Amino acid sequence: MLQSKACDRPRFWRRPGSVALHYRQWQDDVVVFNEASGATHLISLEVLVVLQQMGDAPISELAFAAILRERFEVDESTLSDEVAQLIEQLSCLDLIEPCPL
Repeated sequence: MLQSKACDRPRFWRRPGSVALHYRQWQDDVVVFNEASGATHLISLEVLVVLQQMGDAPISELAFAAILRERFEVDESTLSDEVAQLIEQLSCLDLIEPCPL
């Protein structure tokens, strides 16, 4: 009998609490200020788009990929790695957190 592993299920992510993010964009350069932590970060346009699309609802890793596909030209062969790097970056900056569903 096959058992489903937790790592086989898509993980969901959300913005932590009621974090207010303020940003300024100059073409492809974006600076975001996290009101909760007081930290300012230089992020990519892709990161900004994902944060804007997230809103207050949790999204899956598959949804991250869909957002990138919709807004940017992506290489399908490296998309899953790009999504993993994007999630890692956002998580390390405390701009998203895992959300059990």
